[in-house]
Amino acid sequence: MKKILLLIIAFTLSFSMFSQRTSQDRAEEAVINYLTKAYKGQKYKAYNFGELYKTSPKEIVEIESIKLKVDSLRNSNNYTIKNLSYYDSIIKVKTKIAKGKKKYSTYDINHYFVIEGKGEKNTLFQYNFTLYPNGKIKTLTKLLEHTFVNDEYDWFYHYYRRNIIISDMKENKNTYNYIDNLLDSETQNKSAAISTVLTLVKTMYKKQYLDTTIIAQAVAKKWLLTNKPNSIATKTSSLKPIKDKKNTVYGYKIFVKYIENEKTKAHYFEFDLDYILRGNLVVESPFEKYFIK
Repeated sequence: MKKILLLIIAFTLSFSMFSQRTSQDRAEEAVINYLTKAYKGQKYKAYNFGELYKTSPKEIVEIESIKLKVDSLRNSNNYTIKNLSYYDSIIKVKTKIAKGKKKYSTYDINHYFVIEGKGEKNTLFQYNFTLYPNGKIKTLTKLLEHTFVNDEYDWFYHYYRRNIIISDMKENKNTYNYIDNLLDSETQNKSAAISTVLTLVKTMYKKQYLDTTIIAQAVAKKWLLTNKPNSIATKTSSLKPIKDKKNTVYGYKIFVKYIENEKTKAHYFEFDLDYILRGNLVVESPFEKYFIK
């Protein structure tokens, strides 16, 4: 009898936990299942999921509005069987019409994940997934693809786990708010934004203050490692502001000298006010003047 009772309790708890799964839970599970199959044979690691958003066409909104009205009537006890039957018939008709037109709600959710490759070639992705009501993937849109350079993966994990960056707790919270907003608001080049964010996290953790010169230099050198893997950086200029005709600062610039295929070259890098890389170009020689302090 005791064993039977324990089984009943276990089953009840299991059913209760299953029934408590939210739409958010089901959407996340659907995305994880999809990506696990899509990257079969590769190591997929799930990170942040955004909040689930529902989008409904006007036909579905109208049906849901009627259902809410019916629920309100029932809760207030201000109804008759005739009233409920009338609304039920309207809901059935409108639902049939909506199905005939293939009108249904869709659900959108953002997801950060990493595909771990051989060696240290690990890539961070962010996709927006649009799901059908049954959980199947309708469309997916890539928002970010960034292959980690050097120890960036370690610092991404530091950022993801919300580990301490600045020992002052108030400043630590402000720093996380700042970099979260920086990534969320970036639409032009999220890979460049994540490169700056991870450099900022590393620099502030080690120095306990914002060293903008080191951040700009590190971002520029990471660009060289990615785009000119056979190059070796030998010298960087000081960080200087970029101003418009009204003397207003709208960005920053830095120069990096490097050796590539036994030739000395130089590159110009331009950043916005948040030290996100916005442009670069090769500098024609002679370029020594750019490195005068």
